[in-house]
Amino acid sequence: MLRIVSRLVSIIVLLGSVSLFAVDGAVLISQASVMAVGGFPYKITQPGSYKLSSNLIVPADTDGISVLAAGVTIDLNGFGIIGAINCDTASCLPVPTVISHGIISRIGALTVRNGHVRGFHTGIFTEGGLVEDVQLLSNFAFGTNAFNAVLRRNNVAANGGTGIGCGSCVVTENVVTSNAGQAAILAEGTVFGSNLFFRNGSLLLTDASSVSQHNSSCVDNNGNGGPC
Repeated sequence: MLRIVSRLVSIIVLLGSVSLFAVDGAVLISQASVMAVGGFPYKITQPGSYKLSSNLIVPADTDGISVLAAGVTIDLNGFGIIGAINCDTASCLPVPTVISHGIISRIGALTVRNGHVRGFHTGIFTEGGLVEDVQLLSNFAFGTNAFNAVLRRNNVAANGGTGIGCGSCVVTENVVTSNAGQAAILAEGTVFGSNLFFRNGSLLLTDASSVSQHNSSCVDNNGNGGPC
């Protein structure tokens, strides 16, 4: 009898460990697994693939995921990282007391895709990598703020400040709309094209080293002053 119980316990432990990984070998991240290791921010300290298996509901003035290793891919898997801030046409509340991020990486070589990040001071901050197919909504200051990165096919909308802040980037195929501040700040050698900038507080701030491919669309932005 004791042997049977021992085997059952071993099977339960094994099943529990397997459930930490997706079928593709990615580490699964859920609200429950984050709380089980001490809460937010959830810290990624090893390179590899990570995948959300639920929405992450993050307290105010707190980072959602802090990436502390290079070579990390985060598949949001259709889920969201959701902070406490909500922005409407007039303001964002509650006003943050610190700079918080849905995802932050200062290491580089980060890939984020396929989901949404909302309700932070800055949705995604990264120094290098790729952000694609992400909805960056209702963040206080920036939808995304990035350097040396590729930003493509993102929906960047209803942020309280700037939709896209990016230096030395490629910014392409994004829809950037209804952000209260600039549609984008593109500085120091950024290339952009095939974007739609629509109904933002103002259009673009660029420096002389930034290049437009002249195939973006700029519609009804306050003070756009000319073509894209």
